[in-house]
Amino acid sequence: MKRPAGHIACELRRFWRDQRGAAMLEYALVLPLFLLIFFALVDFGRYGSDFVMTQKAMERGARVAVVRPPACAGVPATHTRPAQQPGGTAPSRFGTPCRLGGVCANPGTISCGLDLSDGTASEIWDRIRNVVPNTVRPEDVTISYAFDERLGFLGGPYVPLVTLELTGASFDFVTPLAGLAALAVPGNQTGSELGGRVAFPNMSVTLPAEDLAVGSAG
Repeated sequence: MKRPAGHIACELRRFWRDQRGAAMLEYALVLPLFLLIFFALVDFGRYGSDFVMTQKAMERGARVAVVRPPACAGVPATHTRPAQQPGGTAPSRFGTPCRLGGVCANPGTISCGLDLSDGTASEIWDRIRNVVPNTVRPEDVTISYAFDERLGFLGGPYVPLVTLELTGASFDFVTPLAGLAALAVPGNQTGSELGGRVAFPNMSVTLPAEDLAVGSAG
């Protein structure tokens, strides 16, 4: 037996006005979005904290590097005369500041990774290993010694600019929002796991080595 059209319309209107279960439906729609935003805040907070801690670790490592013997082979102990004096001038006297130009030999930039068999490299790694993300390995850290004629004097201890650089730091997101963070550094998102991994930008700290006045006198 068919129901009258008016009766069907009345039931539809009653169904439309029925509010039972509306709160549960709204809750089911809003809860996932709320949880996503909440955990995203936690994730981005962790990201910021890890970034700052990693940068501080590099500053700590650089501080160790400038007060310890060179971690790389080939770094000279003292400022020596260049192989050829500029313009055929007489050799400069020991004690002449390198900043006068052409006074001290330029050995170039000498770089190496952290070889833990070296005492200085091992101490640097011990200072930073518990601060940087656990994805970082010693080979991700590079130390460089660059000549700067503004530093040191002929016959004195070699005083380079020391740079500690990290290229392998990354952060693992728990929430699937790594893509948003990767927008800040295009091409750095890796992995297909939940959340994903985003690489930090390369970090480097440069400080002048400390002159401990142990150079030769003549």
